Amino acid sequence: NSSAFRKEKEIPLIVPEINGNLIEHYYGIIANPNCATIQMVLPLSILDHLYALQKIVVSTYQSVSGSGHKGIETLLAQRNGRQDLGVYPELIDLNVIPQIGAFLDNGYSQEEDKLIFESQKILNLPDLKVCPTTVRVPVLYGHSESIYAEFARTVDLKEAKEALKNAEAIVYEEHTYMTPRGLNSSNDSFVCRLRYGVDNHSLCFWNVANNVRLGAATNAVKILIRHARSEGLL
Repeated sequence: NSSAFRKEKEIPLIVPEINGNLIEHYYGIIANPNCATIQMVLPLSILDHLYALQKIVVSTYQSVSGSGHKGIETLLAQRNGRQDLGVYPELIDLNVIPQIGAFLDNGYSQEEDKLIFESQKILNLPDLKVCPTTVRVPVLYGHSESIYAEFARTVDLKEAKEALKNAEAIVYEEHTYMTPRGLNSSNDSFVCRLRYGVDNHSLCFWNVANNVRLGAATNAVKILIRHARSEGLL
């Protein structure tokens, strides 16, 4: 699950529902993506097949568990009155922090950089335009994302909804929406409030997932299962 190999051209970066074919009969290192990327590209891959994805603008609202156990400890300590910053550059309790990772020379944070190159690599869209803003929020578990996507082809909203309803590892919510508090132990990426964007070549939606379940842990297990099946071991 290390980020060390994700940018290596010869090492596959895998979300099994999208590009699992790349690891069939493959015997090298397999990279596991960032949890915030996984939940976003699952629905976008479905929409890309239908309408040819060209651009993503995404704002994330990422829980403190994305920083590991120390992130959780920091939030809980501050809620109990301690004023130590812990693992964050600002107090996280009753606050939001528009920085995840160090800032790069281009003004993007390390987490934003991951969303850009990981989306391009997993979706096999090297020219995909991705403009992310990643934000840490005082929630224990569950990442949320507000996503705007543009496409080359005209979007049929009814068709898009049906495709998402029938997709693996996606739960489409038509008349309600998911929040981090309601996720519990779900392994799925929830798509809610799906609607046209500025025109019928664009869509907006709300995306929520349990970053601990859908992210590192479950995706790694899915990679193992997919590879084992390709070798006839399952």
